[in-house]
Amino acid sequence: MTISKEIIQKLENLAIMTNEKRFSILISLFNSDVLKIGHSLTFEQLKEVTSYENNDLAYHLKLLKGAKLITKNKKNSRYYSITDEGKKLINQIGFSKSKVVEIRKQM
Repeated sequence: MTISKEIIQKLENLAIMTNEKRFSILISLFNSDVLKIGHSLTFEQLKEVTSYENNDLAYHLKLLKGAKLITKNKKNSRYYSITDEGKKLINQIGFSKSKVVEIRKQM
């Protein structure tokens, strides 16, 4: 049995998400997109939200970007946003826009 490239890519993306820091970054960008906080977050905003050190955050952002789960804004490269592939992955693991909005209302 041969595994398709598409399935291998999805498995690799899931493996990337098993790291708590990368998951936290992706969820932060997902929440920003869902709640229309600005759709994108700067490095400094991500640093504030996650409390990660510069080198640590940069390393994990690089991995997420390499997996095409996040992207830098083309107009202003200071901003990061979640890609459609990243949104699909978040939805596949049980998060949804409605769940984020519901949790936010309870806060």
